Amino acid sequence: MADLFGVRTVGTRPERLLQHFAIDGSVPLAKGVVEQSLQYHGEASEYALEGATALACLHQDADTPSSEPAVTIHRYGKGSAVAFAFDLAKSVVLMRQGNPQWQNTEGDTKSGYRPMDLFMRSEGETYFDSKRLTIPQADEKQRFLANLILRLAEKPLPRMWYLPAMHKVVMVNTGDGEANYGPEIAPVLDACASYGGRFSVYLMNWDKARGIDRTSVEEEAAWRAAGHEVGVHVYGGGPDGEGAYDTLREAYAKITADLKGKFAHGARTVRNHTIDWTGWVDMAAIEAEFGTRMDMNYYHYIPCESPIDTRGYFNGTGLPQRFIDARGQMLPIYQTTTQWPDEWFADHKITAEQTVEIITNMFQAARNGFYSAFVNNIHPPRYNAIYAKDPITPVWPHTVWAYCRDQGIPLWSGEMLLDFLEARNRTRLENIAWQTDSEPGAHRLSFDFQAPSAREDLTILIPSGWSGRRLGVLTVDGKAVEVATEVIKGIEYARFTPTAARAQVVADYR
Repeated sequence: MADLFGVRTVGTRPERLLQHFAIDGSVPLAKGVVEQSLQYHGEASEYALEGATALACLHQDADTPSSEPAVTIHRYGKGSAVAFAFDLAKSVVLMRQGNPQWQNTEGDTKSGYRPMDLFMRSEGETYFDSKRLTIPQADEKQRFLANLILRLAEKPLPRMWYLPAMHKVVMVNTGDGEANYGPEIAPVLDACASYGGRFSVYLMNWDKARGIDRTSVEEEAAWRAAGHEVGVHVYGGGPDGEGAYDTLREAYAKITADLKGKFAHGARTVRNHTIDWTGWVDMAAIEAEFGTRMDMNYYHYIPCESPIDTRGYFNGTGLPQRFIDARGQMLPIYQTTTQWPDEWFADHKITAEQTVEIITNMFQAARNGFYSAFVNNIHPPRYNAIYAKDPITPVWPHTVWAYCRDQGIPLWSGEMLLDFLEARNRTRLENIAWQTDSEPGAHRLSFDFQAPSAREDLTILIPSGWSGRRLGVLTVDGKAVEVATEVIKGIEYARFTPTAARAQVVADYR
């Protein structure tokens, strides 16, 4: 190990709830991501350097660095060996999905088990550092790894951009229908559409809340024809403890059958009533079993004095990613966090203006490097001003929608985001070749682009410079295309968007 990685193991740090490391931005290989300390989860090895260079260090606490490296690099043979003191993949998953040791227990001071209980204890302990909520820490850690791979590669590597076209931020509009149906749902859909947006509404079908039964086939067809999504808002009675899994599975089977029986389609994305959950990721597995591919139940509702002080990324991410189960297997369903529930703002008595400020500040941070697909929850009954205790939900969405329209931020439904993700993740960049003697003074990168279907929002990034040369001509199927350059997390890229489903890309560097 010392020969390959240039380190010697001298001990182990046992896992604590809050533990940190920090990336050293003064080292060229590590530049680009945040240099504030970030959380990690799991045990960490204590290393002594024996020839390696530290790229990051473990911390004693959020503000106090130690002498022990968290990430190292060591030149070995013709390459380099990078070592992490902790399991990066495990740390990312735990940060996103919460503490599995807290599953099926109450912790967020609100009755009923929900994903937030995986991040909080009623005694005050948290799985997140409240001082780091404004940083998408899980995303930044993954970007750090991606930068290392790209910078240490033998050849320039193409990659796909996270979001549609070259947008840095997307707004996903959703609303839990509660007891509303048909004509009570339409106002929020029509309002969102008036700003060029689309909306996902989740209908109930339980007890007296019969959103599916009471919405006509014609009404639902018109919503979908206008580009909106209709999904389910399941409720199992708020089950806790033994039997909760079976109760929720039965309820989910029934409501998805109700939806398909009435409207002839399944529930592709979902959020549950009272954010019902079971297990660590068992509820996500239930949803996936019945054909749902995106879950919105990780719900930013932190007990606090004011949302102004606890805004941000409680589970460290602004981007969808597939759930991982306890065996380390990926589930066929995306975890997509709901950052902006209307009741979180209204219940804490802040104004519509303060709500807009929180949202637009997060938009700006996303544009500046914290790239995100933000999800709101605008309940139709709250939007319709049914609740006297909530005077702001009929107001702030209009200001935010207008801001997005004016700033060119996509206003998507959950289904639109899912369609993009499935297309992006099924796209392949193959037959990557790097010729250093393509012609005198030139090097050439070539690869094949294969998407499941033609779209105009699958953007490719390639390094704009390599080995002292700059990108000259880039061709797609033999035709020169214009590219734009931009620095993303410390690396300058050229970006372009193929419009065909298949294409050969050739980039000459001179």
